[in-house]
Amino acid sequence: MQIKLKELCDELNNRKVFFMLSNSDTKLINDLYEKYHIAKIFASQMVNSKGKISEVLIKNY
Repeated sequence: MQIKLKELCDELNNRKVFFMLSNSDTKLINDLYEKYHIAKIFASQMVNSKGKISEVLIKNY
């Protein structure tokens, strides 16, 4: 599923459409989106209430 999402982002980028998405901060995600702007953030985890988790914001602008 992550590969299909990356392919969609590439298609949007090729069409000059701005996008921003959030995703898990994993090696796979960081490697897939390395050509885009990636910012690490900490988000509250609502499901298990285990405090803050690391995520990434990915954008092409």
